[in-house]
Amino acid sequence: MVIDNLCRNVPKEYNRPSNNPIAEFLSGLPSYNPSNFTKCSEDSGNRICIKKPSVYLPTRDYASEQIIVTEKTTILLRYLHQHWDKNKTRLCIRKWRF
Repeated sequence: MVIDNLCRNVPKEYNRPSNNPIAEFLSGLPSYNPSNFTKCSEDSGNRICIKKPSVYLPTRDYASEQIIVTEKTTILLRYLHQHWDKNKTRLCIRKWRF
């Protein structure tokens, strides 16, 4: 099939196997063996082999009206404020105990 497509525009004097330079060039290539292309499709165009595309299937059902909100404070500042508040309450409790 490949050789037939390549040989269409070749002059008739080259169509004989002994004078056909294209057939001589392609004679030792592995593409001559049809079993090399068992997984490939002829009508796929520029795709070489057929492969089933991977599909993502979610495992959880999330609400469709989720809103993504960015926080105004950074993670570090929030962490420092939380620990500062905890330490502040501990100090106040210690003062009242003694």
